[in-house]
Amino acid sequence: MFWGSSTHEGVGTFTETGGKINSQKSMNILETNLWPTIVRHFPNEDYLFQDYNAPVNSSKATKLWKTENEIKCLTWTSQSLYNNIIGNV
Repeated sequence: MFWGSSTHEGVGTFTETGGKINSQKSMNILETNLWPTIVRHFPNEDYLFQDYNAPVNSSKATKLWKTENEIKCLTWTSQSLYNNIIGNV
C-alpha cells in the first residue's frame, strides 16, 4: 500500500506504507510525509488537507492528532471514491 499527496503547486510526498494501516500508523505517515509537503509547497500561504475519510483517517486518535497539529482539513463526504482525486485521474 502507498500514501501520496498532490497539490496545485506540484506533487508532494509518495511513500510505501508497509501493509495494513491503523490509526497510529496513519498518524506516523502524516507526521513524516504531510509536513514536508506543506512546508515545501505552502511556506507562506494557506492550505487545506483532504483525505477520503477512511476509518483510520476519521478515528478519534487521528482527528485529535490533526487538531493538536493544527492541520486545516477540508470537510469531506464519508469514504466517497467519486470525490477522490486519485480515483478520477
